[in-house]
Amino acid sequence: MTDLSSPTTAGRRPSRRRAAKLLAPLLALSLLLPTAAAQTEAGAEAGWELRACADPNLLPFSGREAPGFENRVASLVAEAVGARLTYDWGTFTRDTIDLRFGEGECDVILGVPDGFEQGMTTIAYYQSPYVMVYRADAGIEVESLDDPALRELDLGVQGLGTPPHEALRQRQLLGQVKQVFGGEQGDDHLAVLVRAVADGQVDVGFGWGPAVGYHAARTGVPLMVKPVEPAFDFPNIVQSVPMVMAVRRDDVALRDLLNVGIARAWDDIQAVLAEYHVPVVPTPAPFLGERPADLVPTLQVGVVLPMPTGARTREAVAYTLVGDSARMGALLAEGAANAEASARGSDVRLLLANAPDAASAVRAAERLLTEQGAQALVGGVAAGQAEALARLAAEHGVPFVNVGDASQTLHGACHATTFHVQPSAAAYLSAMVASYRVAPGAPQRWFVVVEEGAEGEARLDAAAALVAAFGDELVGSAALTPARPVYFDVFDAATAAGADAVMVVLSPADQLAFMGQAEDAGLEALLAPFPDPRTQTRDFLSAVSRYGVGVEVPRLMLWEAGNAEGEAGALNERFAARWGQPFDAVGWATWRAVTLLADAFAAAGAGEALVAALAAPSGAGPIGPTSFGPDRALDQPLWLALPDPEVRWGITVSQRLATAQALGEAPAGPAVDVGCR
Repeated sequence: MTDLSSPTTAGRRPSRRRAAKLLAPLLALSLLLPTAAAQTEAGAEAGWELRACADPNLLPFSGREAPGFENRVASLVAEAVGARLTYDWGTFTRDTIDLRFGEGECDVILGVPDGFEQGMTTIAYYQSPYVMVYRADAGIEVESLDDPALRELDLGVQGLGTPPHEALRQRQLLGQVKQVFGGEQGDDHLAVLVRAVADGQVDVGFGWGPAVGYHAARTGVPLMVKPVEPAFDFPNIVQSVPMVMAVRRDDVALRDLLNVGIARAWDDIQAVLAEYHVPVVPTPAPFLGERPADLVPTLQVGVVLPMPTGARTREAVAYTLVGDSARMGALLAEGAANAEASARGSDVRLLLANAPDAASAVRAAERLLTEQGAQALVGGVAAGQAEALARLAAEHGVPFVNVGDASQTLHGACHATTFHVQPSAAAYLSAMVASYRVAPGAPQRWFVVVEEGAEGEARLDAAAALVAAFGDELVGSAALTPARPVYFDVFDAATAAGADAVMVVLSPADQLAFMGQAEDAGLEALLAPFPDPRTQTRDFLSAVSRYGVGVEVPRLMLWEAGNAEGEAGALNERFAARWGQPFDAVGWATWRAVTLLADAFAAAGAGEALVAALAAPSGAGPIGPTSFGPDRALDQPLWLALPDPEVRWGITVSQRLATAQALGEAPAGPAVDVGCR
């Protein structure tokens, strides 16, 4: 027979961080982080995709051929929130967190311990104890770790450093531990401990409840399975673990929705656990309750951004710095708008989603629009996200405000529901033509360097038109592959063409490499770096100084965090006071987007009226235009800042601001027309 009685928790529960550390050996064994996959899709007709990382062969937790209980739980939760469940199969390793979860290949992991530090976690949907297992016909009866009989028995433990192992150590019983399991391979490696007990290799085994309970019920041998007692030992050894789901850090909207799903499916989840013989500590069902009615009309804004995840990502990390700044800007705008709710008669609620890439941004936006009531979208920071969000917004008839993508092709598409706080590449190129002059007032010969591809061609065409409109001459160009190792042939071409200045319209990393090599090669032409949104941060300008690249070249900025006068200075001060960071350009763009949406909603409401209100001309406020032009973009000034190589990066806001000197407003260049009417 199998005894699955639950322990009584004694003493004070340890900290979540400490509990996670105690579980580290089992994490390495993939015992407590099995995954959250689904064997079948739940709710095929649902309008949004819930994508989970999944180990294809780790029963009882998950399995591709035969579902584990985490598969079943995932299906129940997905169905409860109207989701279409899909999965990303792979053996659970550190790369699952860093290169799958952190990069956006999947959005949720089930079955992680409460206190999981690489994500944001839900409420617990079960709590299971560590257990002891022995043959029912062995003629022994063990009630607790303090039973004298253990000193005469052969013991086995699942994992070094686990709570049972540490509790045995405290009782000086490690001499009785004849086998430590956990390094085994094969389809049934989680069953080895139970099999050793059933075969008489050890008298009593200690392991994690779900694995032991499941396999003990399938051995064909009568086994006793009991929770380890005492449930708590000083200083901080706890013998049960609450299990939760993990989403990426700051993926608040998804976490909240999964909490709703867990509450709705609670009874069915507990039934699945019982079916798989998972021992549990009795836990009260969560109370879902009713959402209180909004006191005033409320605009729900889906904010889809690449934010830090805690994982060691390779590609997503390029955007998380500006994505986090955007999150801060959005929250600052939400707070300011809601502080004025009684006066303006409306409120704003942000639905934050952490999406590292374009595919995860689509999944997040679909969920926000179809399930969570988003009436507008803000985002477009990581590669490809703005285009995807613009398409979804058009399909749903809601506005999307682009805060991070300067793509010329996107701006030129002129989507009726897409608005741009982030200027187009052409707007930046226009300012470059006017700002970077060898001899002010005299015609200038330009050489333009772009990345190969359609966007690079669009930027080159825009640069050629703007150079001609300013009375200058385009004497040559080059389309380069990203991450090119050397550029000396390009320098030779620019010199041969007689260029006075070179537009470096490349990614941030390639800009640094190109300009550094140009300076080393003694290129005499003036270097004009393109203001990619990622280069408009104090972090990047500080890096320019550290690397000694282009330190004498002013940088164009959408917003200058060093502005200290008037409304702009007051806004910069509010941001710095709340977040302890400079108010960088993308953070400002997101603040502006949420503020404009809040104003338009207060004036006109949601839906088509909100789109029309954003497009209607309404003049300018104290810090810029208050509506979008015919091209769906804000007509706003740009600023100049100069890196200061004498100032080193520090921990205070003032130290970080001082890494660049504000030079004031950039000169206006030729008019830009992307063709929208």
